[in-house]
Amino acid sequence: MLFRSFIKSQLKDPESARFNEVALQRVVISASKTDPAVVPVWESGILVNARNSFGGYSGFRLWSFYYRNGTLFAVETEDAGRRYLAPTPAEAR
Repeated sequence: MLFRSFIKSQLKDPESARFNEVALQRVVISASKTDPAVVPVWESGILVNARNSFGGYSGFRLWSFYYRNGTLFAVETEDAGRRYLAPTPAEAR
């Protein structure tokens, strides 16, 4: 799966990754870092457990992928927060 490849590329020990998928759900999030208005999106969550720098498993962490109009809109992790990938209509002008 594309998610798994993306997540593995962000890990210190990608081959140690264990995945549990969370159900797809409809949620609302802010439109961008600077726009507090909310927009409806689909959220696909994946719980990931992988080895850390010390060689031990760090416990399952949630990675959330947000889709809007069929496009990946944002990615969020507990450690790094939310990163927006697609510009909102106001930002695209």
